[in-house]
Amino acid sequence: MSLDGIEKIFDEVAEFIDGNWAILGIGNRLRGDDAFGSILAEKLRERFRNSVFDEKIFDGSSAPENYFGKLIQLKCERVLVIDAIIYDAPAGELKIFVPEQLSSPMISTHGPSNFNMMQIAMPETRIKILAVEPKNLGIGEPMSEEVISTLNEVKIALENILKDKT
Repeated sequence: MSLDGIEKIFDEVAEFIDGNWAILGIGNRLRGDDAFGSILAEKLRERFRNSVFDEKIFDGSSAPENYFGKLIQLKCERVLVIDAIIYDAPAGELKIFVPEQLSSPMISTHGPSNFNMMQIAMPETRIKILAVEPKNLGIGEPMSEEVISTLNEVKIALENILKDKT
């Protein structure tokens, strides 16, 4: 992915995280690159612990539906979901989706049901999915170098975006 493409994605994320927003990381830490969203959410929570973002960043792990009630209670206008999604790009590549684009059961590593359920539970909430293309998804596999590199890049970008929001 070109530098321009990545900058465009981060510009879109910075514009999206406005008003009453939340970040929900998703991922199974036992399945290599699938851990992307979960680990990123954990790192962001650590970075912004005891800040105004304590109630805005959540690690949904492999059961993000457990956080839908919390997001509804917070009356989130926007939710940025971070996840690994198979969309036939090079490993580690980023893309932004909206739930309607994820109707195929083979796209998300969790299936589309989480995004559809989220949309049904929060019909007034705008949802975007910041997705990475995974490489290693086997049980017990490590994260790939490509996805680790992307994770570190996204972490720095989101930290900078959030610092500007304080």
